[in-house]
Amino acid sequence: MAKYKNIQELADAFKAGKLEGWVLMVDNDCTSLDWRGPQPEGIKPDTPAGGAFEEQKYNEGHELWDGSEVYILDQALTAAGIPNEGV
Repeated sequence: MAKYKNIQELADAFKAGKLEGWVLMVDNDCTSLDWRGPQPEGIKPDTPAGGAFEEQKYNEGHELWDGSEVYILDQALTAAGIPNEGV
């Protein structure tokens, strides 16, 4: 089970700075955490070490957040404190 249980907990973690380097990816059928922070020094993309780092962060993102049931954008916006209205 993921560390953050609902979108409000996730939003609070972002607001508290606990998820620096992560972004919430919103798809049409799920949300997920994606690493956008720096890579460790000496690790370059498109190398075996870079691939291992990306896989590690992919797995870590799923340990932090399982957003398979949270995909409605207004839920994410509301939790982030952004007023919104559906169209």
